[in-house]
Amino acid sequence: MEDNMILVFDPQLTGHHSEYIGHLVEHIYQRPQGMKVTFVVHPEFASRFPDIRHKAKRSPEIEWIGLHQEEISKITQGNMASRSNAEFRIMDKYATTFQADHVIALYFNTIQLALSYQRPRYSISGILFLQFFRMERGNLKDKLKYYRKYLTTWLYTKNKRLTKVFILNDDQTVDFLNTTFRTSIFEMLSDPIPNLKPLEGFDIYSHYKIPPTRKILLHIGSLGDRKGTYETLASTRYIDKEAQADYTLLLVGKVRSKAESVKLNEAISACQKETDCQIIWDEQFVSNDMMKSLFDRCDVVLMPYKNPEASSGILGHAANSGKPVVTVDKGLLGHIVKREGLGVLVNNVDPVELGAAIPRAVRFRPSRERLGEFVKKGSQEVFADLLMTS
Repeated sequence: MEDNMILVFDPQLTGHHSEYIGHLVEHIYQRPQGMKVTFVVHPEFASRFPDIRHKAKRSPEIEWIGLHQEEISKITQGNMASRSNAEFRIMDKYATTFQADHVIALYFNTIQLALSYQRPRYSISGILFLQFFRMERGNLKDKLKYYRKYLTTWLYTKNKRLTKVFILNDDQTVDFLNTTFRTSIFEMLSDPIPNLKPLEGFDIYSHYKIPPTRKILLHIGSLGDRKGTYETLASTRYIDKEAQADYTLLLVGKVRSKAESVKLNEAISACQKETDCQIIWDEQFVSNDMMKSLFDRCDVVLMPYKNPEASSGILGHAANSGKPVVTVDKGLLGHIVKREGLGVLVNNVDPVELGAAIPRAVRFRPSRERLGEFVKKGSQEVFADLLMTS
């Protein structure tokens, strides 16, 4: 690609978004691109992740733009079509203002519908997190969703301004999409596994007031129903009664709204009355060094996600810290965990099954050799270079 100006657009703030932006900033800082790269990000990004913002300031090639809160409001309200159109218009405004030759949409999902009919002057690439290849089609609702996504994909693959759509960790899906839609724009991108440094002197037991004899079950990231958070909570009731006092369930992350926060707190309070398992909710998105410390010091990572299409950077963090996971034997995550021997699988996102799986996961010991091979596949440099040359 011979572009003079690239615009990186990501209005999201949660989960992997800060990591991906951090990888790109580090890549540009270490390996100057010979062009201007403008990052357009969530208005709270700089205050939430000051280290990334500080590194960006040290690169003469990087320009940093925070979106306005009213712009975030526009892309979080209304139906799917209105959100897609609103996000595209905002992205297009900044691409036009900064005369971008190419835009990298780090969250392609929202704008994919708009790109079925919008034809900007600049080229676009992006990361698609929720494709439809692995979707279940057991009922009419699922089938309608599947074919809606199929139609949307067919439409945007006709857009000649779209140069590349990356699919995380899933070569089977890439082959299916390229073959089905007679294109070559889909490409696999390995989810990067960063080599983070833990907080010096951090003691998870004293920080959270956890008795040192307890095993720590970590459920981290964007919390809510689709991540199996409520089933994870309920699973503590189904650990053997005599063993419940041996465990602490540590929830770290935020939910989508104040109403959801109230709901989760109520669920925690109700659960605490029925289990001897200690339950703690640290309601924040923690810094990278804090996150690394949590993975290093926990015993098991619980990730019973409900969407079989999804991948997750949480799996890479768990593997890099040598910790087993519990997830569902479906979709991409189940496929990777089974293939790489990374943990314990359950058939469904069910509290009873999760409660039975937790003691097995505590005893599970992943192969160090296989963990090392898996982590090596997730190179931050390759990830950033693929995106910057897309």
